[in-house]
Amino acid sequence: MYPNAPMHPLGPVSVEDVIPALVSGDQRYASDNINDWSRLVRSCSGFTILTPQYNWGYPGELKNALAHLYFEWRDKLVMLVTYGGHGGG
Repeated sequence: MYPNAPMHPLGPVSVEDVIPALVSGDQRYASDNINDWSRLVRSCSGFTILTPQYNWGYPGELKNALAHLYFEWRDKLVMLVTYGGHGGG
């Protein structure tokens, strides 16, 4: 409909040749940003994530960030806290 409209940036989206669930151990992702994210998650024993609600859930960028890693999340404690204007998240 709008062929000349600029592309909308979607955040740290990465196109990989492998499925994240198949990357384990010392393997590296194609993106340095994803490798940095992977190292951060592996280095922590747990997380508290505070985020606004978006359409009665959590934002898509957060979903992408959480879903892009797989083995890094094993045995991690995670508390997800959301807030919003219509009854919370």
